[in-house]
Amino acid sequence: MKRFILFFAALVSTVGVQAQSPEEQGAARKGQLMLADPFILEDDGWFYIYGTQAEDGIVVYRSRDLKHWSDRCGSARNSLALHKDDVWGDFYFWAPEVYKIAEGRYLMTYSAEEHICYAESDSPCGPFVQREQRPYLGENGIDSSIFVDDDGTPYMFWVFHGRKRNMGSGDDSRYAQSQAGDGKAPDRRSGGYMGAYRRRCRRRPDGRQAQG
Repeated sequence: MKRFILFFAALVSTVGVQAQSPEEQGAARKGQLMLADPFILEDDGWFYIYGTQAEDGIVVYRSRDLKHWSDRCGSARNSLALHKDDVWGDFYFWAPEVYKIAEGRYLMTYSAEEHICYAESDSPCGPFVQREQRPYLGENGIDSSIFVDDDGTPYMFWVFHGRKRNMGSGDDSRYAQSQAGDGKAPDRRSGGYMGAYRRRCRRRPDGRQAQG
């Protein structure tokens, strides 16, 4: 865990208004949240759900039982967890994941304008901000996810232009590429690693599957 914290500490060296609609509020109260790329963080008796929804940042809702959800509970502008005023990028705020990396310290990895970014906060509700407003990587990438191995080494997985899955280790800046589509970081299972991902495919007229 210490190496995990040090790794992320080392990484850090026109305003749109989009209020929460009455329909969105009602859906939240009914437990019918409309989110793409949802991610849930459990912390101190609460479940926090983040996802792709707002044009000007990242939303967050919370629940005690995963059934009854609050309205937006973010501490940034427009009740968001992350608002574009506090970070790099103006649009395409997608696929957030939030990790508690120390007591009172939370890290969000997400993409903005199809670039991998990260931001920090002292609360799961935000506001998540970047000390230096820039993307983590110069190349395009989306759908980042973090995995910490048993020895404390952190790895980041992400999609490169939707065509390849990349792996970046906390020990160095090298990464490995593999042919894959959307997916998440692996889990340890039975002494090995197990990961799930989605490949784009289509059916030929004769019924056979073709990758694409």
